[in-house]
Amino acid sequence: MTWRAAHRTAVIAFAALAGCSTVPPPIVSPASRAASTAALTWSIDYGYAHAHIQRPDGSIEAISGNGDSTWGNPDPEATELTLPMPAAGSLHQVTGNWDTGEYLGWRRFGVTARVRLIAAPGGATTSIASAMNAHWSLRGVDASLALEQTLPAGRLLTLLGRIGVSYGLRDYDIQVPSDLDKSAGHDNTIGAAHFDLLRPDVRLEPVLGLVLGESSSVILSIQPYFVIARGAIVSPRCADCVAGVQLLDFAQNVGLAVALTVHPN
Repeated sequence: MTWRAAHRTAVIAFAALAGCSTVPPPIVSPASRAASTAALTWSIDYGYAHAHIQRPDGSIEAISGNGDSTWGNPDPEATELTLPMPAAGSLHQVTGNWDTGEYLGWRRFGVTARVRLIAAPGGATTSIASAMNAHWSLRGVDASLALEQTLPAGRLLTLLGRIGVSYGLRDYDIQVPSDLDKSAGHDNTIGAAHFDLLRPDVRLEPVLGLVLGESSSVILSIQPYFVIARGAIVSPRCADCVAGVQLLDFAQNVGLAVALTVHPN
């Protein structure tokens, strides 16, 4: 293997370990009673984004893509390696009716907290769940609050549902056409040229999940979001674009994440 090939493999492996998409904070079982545990979350996230850009020759072009992909579309080889890698690692603590957590993921870190309001004799729980997340640059920060309900559906199966809202300054990205990408076709590159931007918005965030297990848990969750209010675009920057590319407008109003969290109780 040549040095160049080895270097490319190392870069791809690093990107695979880190993941390349903004994913939600991890959700763990509310039935946990361990004082301190760790969890791993695998997650994919797609947010449909569309925009208009002005090309260097002055013409206008409509583009679309995954606004939650933080490096444009990742290198196909990196994608193959990324899929089996966790999107986030987290630590969790339980004290009485409270459980809290800290997580670290790709370009995001944050904290979670949940307090059980009602614990029915049959095992159903009603809780308030919250999270605060920060982009690693500290430019983007958001927070969420949700009402959570669980319903046992058998000894080893619990249904979990949430309805919540969040607000913050979000980090979005949208890939530009490859002929505007000055790194296209180069060795040792991951991702693609894209606009990176911030936008404040309010989201409605329902969650549907299945909690599998008793002494340890696997939580499978589907987490859509809907932007119900938005502000102006802040600090658009075209990463790896040729000179003269401008972002004229940007819109992203819906997204969907699917997550699998493994959490020893």
